[in-house]
Amino acid sequence: MEKSPPDIVLAFAALLDVEDLLNLLATCRRIRALSAEPALWIGCLQRIECVQMHPVTSRARDFAALPLAELKAMAHRAARILRNLASPSPRLERILRIAGALKDGHFLIPGTGLLLTNPPGRVDCWDVVQARVVASVAHERLRIFGMSCVWSGSRVLFSAAIIESERTNDVVLEAIAVVCVDLKDREKIRITTVVSPRIIHATRQTPHFPDVFITEKLMGIVCHRGTFTMEAVGLLCWPIDASQPVSICRYPFPEDQRSILSFDAASGILYGLVPAPELNTAVSVVHSFPLRALSNGGIQVDPSAPVASKTLVHPDDNVHNPPGDGGWNSWSSAGFAATCSADAQARFGVRAVAWRSQHFQRQYAAVGAAQRRLLTSLTFLRAGPGTGEAHAADALVFAAPAGDGNHVGGYSGRYLVFSSGGPGLAGQGSLGLGIARLPERPGGALRIARFSGGPDGIDLNARDIRVRAVDDILGLVVLWDRKQECANIYSYSGDWGRGCLRGTPHDKCVVC
Repeated sequence: MEKSPPDIVLAFAALLDVEDLLNLLATCRRIRALSAEPALWIGCLQRIECVQMHPVTSRARDFAALPLAELKAMAHRAARILRNLASPSPRLERILRIAGALKDGHFLIPGTGLLLTNPPGRVDCWDVVQARVVASVAHERLRIFGMSCVWSGSRVLFSAAIIESERTNDVVLEAIAVVCVDLKDREKIRITTVVSPRIIHATRQTPHFPDVFITEKLMGIVCHRGTFTMEAVGLLCWPIDASQPVSICRYPFPEDQRSILSFDAASGILYGLVPAPELNTAVSVVHSFPLRALSNGGIQVDPSAPVASKTLVHPDDNVHNPPGDGGWNSWSSAGFAATCSADAQARFGVRAVAWRSQHFQRQYAAVGAAQRRLLTSLTFLRAGPGTGEAHAADALVFAAPAGDGNHVGGYSGRYLVFSSGGPGLAGQGSLGLGIARLPERPGGALRIARFSGGPDGIDLNARDIRVRAVDDILGLVVLWDRKQECANIYSYSGDWGRGCLRGTPHDKCVVC
C-alpha cells in the first residue's frame, strides 16, 4: 500500500468506512499526505451517508463546494458519533442547561447546533455550543407546532399558529404562521414570522399532534370538531404568504382516525399515517391522496379523487405476549409517529417512525391485587426512494412501566432516542435512556445503545426525564426535567468541541 500510486490508494480508501479510513491515514507519512486531497473526504462523506446511512448534513449539498477543513470536520464528527454509540457504555456530556423554558417548546435545527425555544410571548434561538441566545423575536400567542422543519435557501421554516384561546383539551386558532430562521450570516441570525390572514375560530383538539405538514411554499394543518361551519374535520392549506388567504379543504382521510401528515411537493401527494392503536389493531395504515395546485400557490381537494390505502403489518407483533401462565387481559393504547422531511426520505429511505404500546393486566382474586405490564414496539417505516411507497420494517420491542416513556426521532429517521424511566415491572429492568439505530440494510437487527447515566449526576433513568428533541447529525439530545423545570442539552458525539477522534487537539492530530 505504501508504494502504490496515489490514485490507487484513493480508490481503495473510497471503499472504507470512516473509522477504517482514519486508521489508514495514521499508518505512515506518505498515506497521511492524502488527507490534503478533497476527493478523499468527499468520497468518505458520500459513503457515510449512502452506505453507512448516517447523516452528516441536513440538506443535500455539493460537497465539492465546501472547504477542506469543513469536509474533515464532518467526517471526524460522524466517526466520533458512530464510535461512541458502538462502545459498551456510550458517553453523554451535558453542554447546556436552560431554566424556565416551555416544556414542549424545544426545536433543534438539524446540523447547525441551534435550538429554538418557544417560551410564552417570544421565540429564542440558542447556540448550544456558545451557550447563549443569538437571536430572539417577540410575538404574543405564537405557538410552534411542527417538530420537523424544512430548508428554503438559507432559511429554516417551522410551522406555527397564533392561539386565540386555550382550554384543557383543545386550542382555538386565530391564524396559522411560519417561523423563519435566516442563517445566511451566522454572526447575524434573524428570526421572522409570516402570519396568515385571520381564520374563523378553527379548533384543534390535540395541539401537539403532528397532523401538520410544511414545504418551502405550502403549509397544512388539520382542525377537528366544529371546524368552521362545514365539516367536523377540515384541512387548512396556506401558501406561506401573508397576503394570501387560508384555503379550507375537505379532509380526505377518515375523520375518525388521527393521521400523521406528510406532503410530497414533487408529486402533489398527501400521505396520512395512522398508527396501530388508533385502529385498535396490530397494523398501521398509510393513506395517500392527490392534491390539486392552485394558481395562488394553494391547493384544492378533488372530491372525485380516490384515497389509496396500504396496510403496514408490524413485525414481531406476536412478541406482545407476556410470559407466564396466562390469564392476562390486554389492550392497545398510545400510538404516535414522527414523519421525516422529503429530503431526508429521499436520502435515507425512512418515511416515519411509529410506536405502539400494549398494556397487560392480570387480576389476583385472592389478594385483590393486579399485576400490570406494558410492552412498547418501535417501528421504522421505510420509503422507497422517489416512489413514496412505505412498508413496515425493523421493530424494537421492550418492556416499560405503564404510563412512562417517550420517543423522539432524529432528522434522518434512522435514529430514535427513547426513555423509559422508573423501575421495571414483572421482573423487567428499566431501559432508561437509549438510542435505536436502523440497520444499513433491510432485515438487519436494530442496534441499541443505552446511556447508563449522566456525568453531571443527573439520573437519566428518572421518571421526570423526557426526550424533547434530537439532532442525529451533531449528536444532540434535549431532555426535559419535569422536577427541575429545565431543559438539558446533551451531546453523544464522543468529544464535543475538545478535539478529534482520538481525543487529541486538532492542531496535533496527525490526520487533521
